Amino acid sequence: MNCTRCQTNMHKNGTRDGKQRWKCGSCGYEKQESKRVSNSPIIIDSGNVLVLSDLHLPFEHRNALSFVCKVRDKYKCDVIIGIGDFFDFHAINFHEHNPDGYSSGQELDEATIKVQKWIKEFPSIYQIEGNHGALPFRRAKSHGLSRRLMRSYNEVFGLPDEWIWSDWYEKDGVRYEHGDGRRGKYAYVNWAADNMQSTVTGHSHSTAGISYRASNKQLYFGMGVGCLIDRHSYAMEYGKKNARKPILSCGVVLDNGRLPILETMYIF
Repeated sequence: MNCTRCQTNMHKNGTRDGKQRWKCGSCGYEKQESKRVSNSPIIIDSGNVLVLSDLHLPFEHRNALSFVCKVRDKYKCDVIIGIGDFFDFHAINFHEHNPDGYSSGQELDEATIKVQKWIKEFPSIYQIEGNHGALPFRRAKSHGLSRRLMRSYNEVFGLPDEWIWSDWYEKDGVRYEHGDGRRGKYAYVNWAADNMQSTVTGHSHSTAGISYRASNKQLYFGMGVGCLIDRHSYAMEYGKKNARKPILSCGVVLDNGRLPILETMYIF
């Protein structure tokens, strides 16, 4: 195994919690084996929730980090959920990509540099893969490679073990998922209707909002939290002529899952 920081071979350095530890003999960096994305739901117990979606590193908005830190501090959020597409992987997209942009390796290098600031502010995040996040594994699958042959996000980007990955999460009866597989202005509330529970989604860059539905027995909400991309970056130029522009925002869920709040960033 190579060190994600200096690319020197790492050696085994004991175990912790049943997982193998590794240490770089050159720079001293240590890491622990981390699980790949889990298909099983992870239930989160307590805390005010800050929800981020669709940063698409290294193509995030220049003020994204400072914005979400202010929102986190304003609402005293101690649970952070990233609901997908934290990384973009533009260079290996199945759709048309810019031949004058970063190579795959250059994009990884740039994203690895940028993510260090996020690690400093958010040493622990519950992350979801997303459709862009899954691109390396989708590429591997298209060439007949087992996912077991692939390194985890934590290994590739040097992320801490406290960055946990799952397909979706649930806290206080609210479901958090990426939201790919459905489009439209009210996709987020339709996800809630299909799940028959309050649901928070991302995926749709130009859609954000909160909408409630009720039955004789139940009140639930759907919240779309928008995105935090730089729409002027070459990776996002596909939407240059779209009338509906990305909504830069993030979400907060308080009061044990009963109070959703959408915070928007008034910078374009």
